[in-house]
Amino acid sequence: MKKEVVAYVLAGGKSSRMGQDKGLLLLNGKPMVTHVLDSLKEVAEKITIVSNQTGYEQLGYEVISDEVKDIGPMGGLYTLLHHTHASKNIVVACDTPFVSAELWQILWQNSKNNQAVVFSVQGMIQPLFGIYDQNILPKVKEMMTNQCYKIQKLVTEVDSKILPLEDYPSLHIKQLFNINTPQEFQNI
Repeated sequence: MKKEVVAYVLAGGKSSRMGQDKGLLLLNGKPMVTHVLDSLKEVAEKITIVSNQTGYEQLGYEVISDEVKDIGPMGGLYTLLHHTHASKNIVVACDTPFVSAELWQILWQNSKNNQAVVFSVQGMIQPLFGIYDQNILPKVKEMMTNQCYKIQKLVTEVDSKILPLEDYPSLHIKQLFNINTPQEFQNI
């Protein structure tokens, strides 16, 4: 799967609920984002981090800043779609340390004829674990112009395939768990 597969890790948030940069918090002795990067190294030829925060450069990957700041993950998606030269792009949040290469392979296998492919859990779209086609950039721009910054809504407005996680017994809901608060971090 590696040939010409590109991945982007969204790490540009303010981490306001956590009180510090989530991606750089140490989990099992290494930054949380490193767990995400390790899963991507198995499937992607090129990995880029989208972040407005300092500290990610030390990880050895290209780091780019949001072109439009303070609009959340939609700003990161816009930035990476503007930056990429690939038609299909893996997109994942930095605070999801339990993702696996298997998850990416399932998404990739379902991405051929879709502009977006994401998982859902109990009917809830999980838009920060997905593959997005570069050709949705005009739709992203349109939504931003209309001050709509919900990636879940974007997924419903482009040609998407939504995969219920429940249909994949080898995957566990924990793989899609993102860590937003100190309590969630302590619980893991």
